[in-house]
Amino acid sequence: EGVIDGDGPGTRAILAVQALRASLTTPPAAWAADLATRALGDGALLAEQGSEGPSVNLAVLALLQCGRLIEAHDAADATLDHARERGAHLAFAEASLVRAFILYARGRVIDAAADAQAALDGMRHEDDSNAQSARATLVHCMIERGDVTQAANLLGGAGGQLAPTPAINAYVCLARGRTNLRLGDLDTARKDLDAAEEAMSGMGATNPTMLAWRSLAGVIAHLGGDEAR
Repeated sequence: EGVIDGDGPGTRAILAVQALRASLTTPPAAWAADLATRALGDGALLAEQGSEGPSVNLAVLALLQCGRLIEAHDAADATLDHARERGAHLAFAEASLVRAFILYARGRVIDAAADAQAALDGMRHEDDSNAQSARATLVHCMIERGDVTQAANLLGGAGGQLAPTPAINAYVCLARGRTNLRLGDLDTARKDLDAAEEAMSGMGATNPTMLAWRSLAGVIAHLGGDEAR
């Protein structure tokens, strides 16, 4: 797939989409990171679209997937500042979710949980894909803090219907699987990971940065005595 040349609002928006797709499916990561950096354009994309435009968060997520966490964090901070200054509540919630992903990847679990909660509180519909992602991120943070019962309660209070987005479905199933594993329910945890695998089946080889379902499935299989898997 070719990459467009040039500069300008339309170009940067397209580059953001290309960057996220490449970060998920096409090595090397440095190539996708370069696309994301070009898309962001030292703040040009944010200035053009504002925090309510979709492309900025796509480029920031691409940087996250490529392991460029400091750059991703700086861009997420700028997006949150923009949304806060303009009173853009939904944009603030969406940017909070993106920053929660980054903070979690950087090991700042308490801060990540705070952003995930802010994102969840700001979502208009509890069952949309962003709300499900925020809830799953909060669950991951609770597990890291040892609050497994609280994580299970949060998942138990959510609706059972997943969003029609394979990557988000897999991310939610991973949160469920980790929770059930910590609760000692291997059978349910295995079903959760089977659901994650099914959700990812049509996506081919995928960057495991946020969707490391294979390693968790291996742990569950080993603990359950399924050495063949």
